[in-house]
Amino acid sequence: MEDSPIVREEGNIHRLYCPCFYGFSGGLAKLTDSIGAFFNHRFQIFRFPNDLSYTREQYLRRMMSTSYALTEGGEERSSWLDALEKLFDRFETEGRVTVPNETVVYLGKC
Repeated sequence: MEDSPIVREEGNIHRLYCPCFYGFSGGLAKLTDSIGAFFNHRFQIFRFPNDLSYTREQYLRRMMSTSYALTEGGEERSSWLDALEKLFDRFETEGRVTVPNETVVYLGKC
């Protein structure tokens, strides 16, 4: 889903302001080899569409609850939140944004 415009731009904002942002899902997509080793390379991956719809308040609260979110009182936090609000404004329809998303399940035996 990272190829959608809103997700791509959101990632750019996080990369610019959030030093602890290593990619969506904490960079989990790049850990396939480690996941394979955990399951002794016998596992399946299942993907399910799971788009997320937010009001402005929900969207901003979601961003502030991420593991890489800037802490309150931090120097760059207001700039980061301003950039996210502008992103919301560009993509909102009838007061909501929809962020393409999928749920990924790794199924195997240890």
